[in-house]
Amino acid sequence: MQAFGMFPQNPRFQTLFSEKEGSREGSTITLMVDFLNVVENTYILQPDEPKKNLEDTVEILHELEYNGFHVNVVGDRIVQLLSIKDRRDGLKAKSKEATDQIEEKEEKINDLNNRICLLQEVLAWLCQLKSRKIQLSLI
Repeated sequence: MQAFGMFPQNPRFQTLFSEKEGSREGSTITLMVDFLNVVENTYILQPDEPKKNLEDTVEILHELEYNGFHVNVVGDRIVQLLSIKDRRDGLKAKSKEATDQIEEKEEKINDLNNRICLLQEVLAWLCQLKSRKIQLSLI
């Protein structure tokens, strides 16, 4: 209930007048509990929170806002976390791309090193042949 002290609310429950009288009170309590849960959960959110959970929270905030709850502060925190998450995901994608490029270049370098070694062996063999040819021509 501290959330209502930190974020004073003046919801308009007129949207609930279309419901049956017996279920209005329950819907009102549900909205208030939803608000409390969102505030509490938002307070402990971390950037590694699954994006789906953040998007679900945004949907709940829209419903609460529609019913007159002031959710700007909480919504700003969610938007900030989504922004951080999107930037981090973008950086992860760039990092993966760079890692893949490095691995590709390392494979090419290894292939070139193997070819160089093979060419050096062929060159050494040719030098031996040339040396033997010179020795044979002297005989």
